[in-house]
Amino acid sequence: MTKKTSKPVPKPGDIKAFPGAIAPDEQETAIWEGLTIAERLLAIQWELDAVQAGGRSGAGNYKFRSHGAVTAVVRPFLKKYNVYMQVTEVEADTEVVTLNSKTNLLTKVTVALSFWTAESPIADHEHCLQNLTHAVGLDSRDLGPGKAISYAVKMGLLKQFMLDRLDDTPDLEADPNQDPWG
Repeated sequence: MTKKTSKPVPKPGDIKAFPGAIAPDEQETAIWEGLTIAERLLAIQWELDAVQAGGRSGAGNYKFRSHGAVTAVVRPFLKKYNVYMQVTEVEADTEVVTLNSKTNLLTKVTVALSFWTAESPIADHEHCLQNLTHAVGLDSRDLGPGKAISYAVKMGLLKQFMLDRLDDTPDLEADPNQDPWG
């Protein structure tokens, strides 16, 4: 007979319970020490660059920045500045629509992206900044809500951190130090 063991549930504000988070006593001077959530988000905004457009549409006629590409660019900076991000669905509405004689589910969502200093309690709204973003997902099966939420998170991060799209252009490939915005 094997004995089951369970991990303790971390309490809000217990930063050591989260792998990868940097507790204040682990560094002499953390880069984020003394910064408010607004100052941390601004620092992240200043450090982040554009996101490479890597995905291609099904027809192949345009490139896009995927949800995974955007979160992969943002995640290390949230960790660096000890910022916790929570995604909450605020509102969702799904309706059946017919497109080209095909039945689809159209899902409209509003999500909140909430940013906290990771060392502050989650319920501490004084140290929280939040942005709302809206999106639509269309699918012939039940994937519409997931598509809408992923798109809302991606767009919320792009707008929060003012991330531009970086395309593959011959000029940029010839000179990687060139400023893509002029």
